[in-house]
Amino acid sequence: MINTYKEYMQELRRALEDFDPDFSAELLEDFETHFNEGLENGMTEEQICRELGPVENVIAELREDFRASSPDIPKVTSVRPGSGTSQGQPVTKLHIRLLTASVGIQGGNVQDVVCDYDREDFSERFEMYTEGDTLFLKEKPLSLLRRLGISRGDGRFSFTLPPTVDTLDVSNTNNRIHAENLNVASVCLNTVNSKIIGEHLKAEDCELHCVNGRIHLEDCSAQTLKASSVNGSVHVGGSYDSLELQSTNGALQADADVTKEISLSAVNGSASVRYKKAAHGAEIDLSSNWGSISASFNNTQMDGRKNLRTAYGDRDLKITVHTQNGSIRLQEVSDPADRKG
Repeated sequence: MINTYKEYMQELRRALEDFDPDFSAELLEDFETHFNEGLENGMTEEQICRELGPVENVIAELREDFRASSPDIPKVTSVRPGSGTSQGQPVTKLHIRLLTASVGIQGGNVQDVVCDYDREDFSERFEMYTEGDTLFLKEKPLSLLRRLGISRGDGRFSFTLPPTVDTLDVSNTNNRIHAENLNVASVCLNTVNSKIIGEHLKAEDCELHCVNGRIHLEDCSAQTLKASSVNGSVHVGGSYDSLELQSTNGALQADADVTKEISLSAVNGSASVRYKKAAHGAEIDLSSNWGSISASFNNTQMDGRKNLRTAYGDRDLKITVHTQNGSIRLQEVSDPADRKG
């Protein structure tokens, strides 16, 4: 049983001999740092060795998760950074799961999916492959490095998509998702500790979810848009059939042309709606437990209420806004994009 720093590092150096030299040197430095920090915090060398586990277990985990001895990108069957898909079944769906790298996705005049990555550590951190008509990009597990408290650093993926792609399913942690100039059937974007940005994004169904970050859409459109944020704001601009926004500990803002239904629900945050004048009337239901309401619609101004329920015309548009601890502002305008309206 190895129980000293010197013995552990010697054994680790021997076990790393067939790994990439640069990767091995970086990993050894990380282990040395972990030993030093443990000793500074009052741990013994034996305790640190037990915490790290046997060297053979460490090496087995490294080989499983991100061995860097091969210069090629592992498990890539038809797409790799800097190139398009190989000939065969066209990609129609993107399924992306990232932990630390950001991702930008845009439409373009290309025949195949094109992917670029801005660092040289792809083979250590990621795997990319296709199954049928779906392109998968996943970040490899980091259980060992997480246990050591070692950060990998950021990176950025840039995708350019052909018109054949109609479905996006993207999740990210600790970095942002940016989608622009896309026309697809279905979009599902999720992020934690960062933000989602959409520009000139068109979809039939669009779902966006964010924890500890914000959502911002400009000049986007969808039949149905659902967006929610915990500990962050949501801002939506564009045109939609149905719009549903939710927030806990953040403000909601909609500047949109909506034809059927607007629904906003906030807990600790305000809610603001600027909507295009309803051609055939609207049904309005506004309520705030601890805030005030300011509403301007159908040439009518109503202020200072806690609840407001009314309707005019044929009620083609339904508007429901509720806040627990925030104010509500509703404004009917000729053009929601015109902030002076």
